[in-house]
Amino acid sequence: MSTDSKFAPRALTASEYVRELFGPEHNAAILVRNRSTGHTSQSIAKSETIASPDFQSWLAAQSASGSDVFVGMNPIKDGAHSRTKASIKDIRHVYLDLDRNGDQSLEAIRNSPELPPPNFVLDTLSRQAPGRMESERVHPR
Repeated sequence: MSTDSKFAPRALTASEYVRELFGPEHNAAILVRNRSTGHTSQSIAKSETIASPDFQSWLAAQSASGSDVFVGMNPIKDGAHSRTKASIKDIRHVYLDLDRNGDQSLEAIRNSPELPPPNFVLDTLSRQAPGRMESERVHPR
């Protein structure tokens, strides 16, 4: 399926990334986990709320105080209060976590005739774990 292995990196803000993943009407799940205490907090909100400056400021503060922030990859049904399989509205994204040999694994994905190219590649932990990457394929809206 991959027809073009060329990839033009571009930087997105967190708000832009959320808007690329979800339509404004979609609910999305955010999980915040403090690395020191193990405390977790989950929010389910419209993607536009999550992309807003106030929400992004709160997430930045959480990250600065030692928390990891995770974005659920698929829209959540209206009225849902958790990230269970039954709460998923649509399967729109496939997410891969490339923990080892990220560069080589990503190149293999890009060059495979059997796989679609990724829409996003996140180099999230390069300083802490060189070669670790995340790749996702987003299906059209």
